[in-house]
Amino acid sequence: MRVVLVYNPLAGKGRASRWARLLSEALGADGDECVAVDVGPEGDGSRLEAELQDARALVAIGGDGTVQAHAPIAARTGVPIYQFPLGTENLFAREFGMNRRYATLRATLDRGETLRVDLARCNGDPFLLMCSVGPDANIVHRLASQRTGPISHTSYARHVLGELLRPAFKTLHINADGEQVISGRAGLVVVANSRQYALRIDPAKDASMTDGALDLVFFPVSTRIGLIKWLMLSRLRRQRSFSGSLYMRAHTVSIRDAGTPVPFQLDGEAMRTRQQGGAALCAEEIRLEIEPGVVPVLVPAK
Repeated sequence: MRVVLVYNPLAGKGRASRWARLLSEALGADGDECVAVDVGPEGDGSRLEAELQDARALVAIGGDGTVQAHAPIAARTGVPIYQFPLGTENLFAREFGMNRRYATLRATLDRGETLRVDLARCNGDPFLLMCSVGPDANIVHRLASQRTGPISHTSYARHVLGELLRPAFKTLHINADGEQVISGRAGLVVVANSRQYALRIDPAKDASMTDGALDLVFFPVSTRIGLIKWLMLSRLRRQRSFSGSLYMRAHTVSIRDAGTPVPFQLDGEAMRTRQQGGAALCAEEIRLEIEPGVVPVLVPAK
């Protein structure tokens, strides 16, 4: 069996390189042909598609950002993807029961069961889990502006505190499938392809990665107290009891403010301008759409 590993040396607090070596050795000892591709800033990710010819699996060693970056190539080549989780949250791995044990990876490869999941896009950029606008996206942008290397949960602490002390909310206009559903209201919005979210807040708890739709969730929040209330209700799985909230499914969604750029995050990452080290992106309009069932995923046994 030919297995391709992709890893970013910066992922997992710098442990991804070590895990790539250990997994390569273990797979090789089991008789598999294994190729490890460094997709970090100093690596040669350009050869990845060629390496995937005749491969049976694409193993992404890292966090949700690593999976997000390589989902499109899994879709193009038909090679199923598997996350060996080394990130901060590892929401994709949580959804499917993937873990950091070689025995689980080995059994999943031998079993060979795959599931095709939906791929979402935001202004053309791919994501698998969620897009959000509001304080959580602001936190991601705060961190991105100062990040210099690997991160952990503690990396977010002062940015979370800063947002709680001085939360920033946009006045949003939201269209779903061509119809306006929110007009000029301040709040927090999540457009989810997955039920998983950071810290198990899970605002779109009914979202499915295989239903061919996006779950749109809007909470009318404009104060610190409202933000804390939203966090508590979401953690208790009672988010739909939030007064004035909206929960619906759609195939296309657009989000904009009244002429000013909107900060957003995709799968826990602040997308950046195309230049190396460019600033985190905002957009005057965020356009989201879904591509049903295009990403093959290797699924562990339950």
